[in-house]
Amino acid sequence: MLLPEGLDLVKRWETFVPEAYLDHGGKFACGYGHSTIGPPAVNEGDVWTEEYASAVLQADLEDVGLRLLKKITVPLNGYQFSALCSIAYNTGVSGLINSEAIRLLHDKTITYPYEKCSLALVDFAVTAKDKHTGIRRDFLGLKLRRITESALFLTKVN
Repeated sequence: MLLPEGLDLVKRWETFVPEAYLDHGGKFACGYGHSTIGPPAVNEGDVWTEEYASAVLQADLEDVGLRLLKKITVPLNGYQFSALCSIAYNTGVSGLINSEAIRLLHDKTITYPYEKCSLALVDFAVTAKDKHTGIRRDFLGLKLRRITESALFLTKVN
């Protein structure tokens, strides 16, 4: 159900890095942000081809999507699903599932829950700890990514 637009969006924001590096959490990562959290393992000195990294990303996004579908009980079109997979890949599934955006999506008492969810997504997880100061602050790159994901979420299927 993940659309090519979703995969392309993640690739655009994650950026391909062929050599293993330490991510913000101090774990080794490689490719399009794949970390040592799930298979395949990433070790110091690893070098991945773009083709291999794309295959790993696709598998990671399928895993993320399956985990999302266990918790989201409203219908989603492919664009909505792809946007949510992108966000969950970046922030973690549990954080997104427990967010105000997903609460709004499931709220049967409000009008326009999909649109309200999309607006809430724009502000979801746009702060991070600054590497230099250690202080949490808004990051323009995260905000722009959420705006892009929110726009994809609002794309209608004709």
